Amino acid sequence: MSETENNPIPPNASARPSVRPKPKPLESLPEFLTAAKASPKPFLVFTRKHPPVSLSDFDIHELGVFLDTHDKAVLRLTALLAGLPDEQSVIARQVTQVAEAYARRQVPSMVWPQLRPETSGQQIKDVIRALLSAEREPQKRKKGQTAAYFVLWVARLRGALDGESLIELLLFAFPPRLKGRAKAVQVRKPDLGSILAPLLHKKAARDIALAVAIYHITKAADATEASRAQAAAVEKLKQEIALHEKTISSLTEQAAQNGLVLKQKDADIAQLTKDIADHRAVARQAMQRLKARLNGLLQGELLPMLRDIHDSSTMEPVRTHVILDRIETARKLIEKESQWLESSD
Repeated sequence: MSETENNPIPPNASARPSVRPKPKPLESLPEFLTAAKASPKPFLVFTRKHPPVSLSDFDIHELGVFLDTHDKAVLRLTALLAGLPDEQSVIARQVTQVAEAYARRQVPSMVWPQLRPETSGQQIKDVIRALLSAEREPQKRKKGQTAAYFVLWVARLRGALDGESLIELLLFAFPPRLKGRAKAVQVRKPDLGSILAPLLHKKAARDIALAVAIYHITKAADATEASRAQAAAVEKLKQEIALHEKTISSLTEQAAQNGLVLKQKDADIAQLTKDIADHRAVARQAMQRLKARLNGLLQGELLPMLRDIHDSSTMEPVRTHVILDRIETARKLIEKESQWLESSD
């Protein structure tokens, strides 16, 4: 008997791999919805990195038919919708198209509006009303609720609903009901609150009443913060106004002081003008007196002396003594007047 036959454990058994190979990732939405096992998060991560092949209108229609008879696939599609932040990726657009196709199958006779940003809230509300019609069979009403859930998701992702409109239609589609002595607010679909999770950034927001409360509290907090910012801005403006008022007061006081200075300057100028006029009047009078004195000196005294000198010089014989006397008298008179002029300075 060989050594191999005596040993039940074959050689190099420890060298065999003990870790299971990773399963092949699901690469398309049809594979995800029909697979035996599927996890939404890894699928979304993979398909965002590796965009799947495009789906034709026929493919989307067939997936809608498939969902209509496979509740498990509907739950998977619901999980995918909850994990989409927007409709920018290829897989996001395929998910919203299949969800819309499923919803359209629930009311095939209705003329559906395009779920686009320009779609009015009233049009979406009419769709919700048709999906939740009380006249429908119980099974169809349940599908209608799921379809309404899908419609709200798709409308939100495509920008047809803002926060206020979304909450209004949520409360319209799934109104809360009071139950028990504690009057606890509940909703017909426990996980409906997750539709508000991306809006509120609260992944655990499952109760619609709590979600609405959080939303309004958030709005109130934002309004409070805005009020505080406005109050701070107003306070800053008040401080600036006070500073400007102080500056204006200082400038007004300075202007008043400058006005007093100008007034005094005006008074000084007026006094100087008067003094100049007085001095001019005095100077005129002095000039008049000087002219009169000079005229008297020239006409009354010097001119007669010059005539005597002229007459004496033309006589025969010349009267020298008269000439010398008149010259000497004129000289003394001129010296006298010169001394007077010097003393009058």
